[in-house]
Amino acid sequence: MMDETPFTSRMRQICKDASIRCPGYYPTRFLKMINSCGGDFLPTAKKMLVSGAIQKGLWTIAKHQALDISMEAVILEESWSAFFSPEEIQSAEWRLSEAKRRIEAGEGPDNSEW
Repeated sequence: MMDETPFTSRMRQICKDASIRCPGYYPTRFLKMINSCGGDFLPTAKKMLVSGAIQKGLWTIAKHQALDISMEAVILEESWSAFFSPEEIQSAEWRLSEAKRRIEAGEGPDNSEW
């Protein structure tokens, strides 16, 4: 395996955290995306932010009240936010609030991907 960026390693850690905090859930598709990023997940994270979709993984984490371990929450942390544009930060904030809103409203994710 080639060397990973610290951000990629952090994304790997949230996968482990999710499997512990969200019983019955393991972020297989998200981990597959991390494994295929060539050691730098940042460009993929940026694409996910602008997709406008609330994926099943984010929805599931919200369902387990674990949004603090989502990719979006990590992006908002001071140590990582400098790598993202103001628009990407705003998108991360929207995705977190939208996932929470959907859980509270009894609505599902946009798709089963990611």
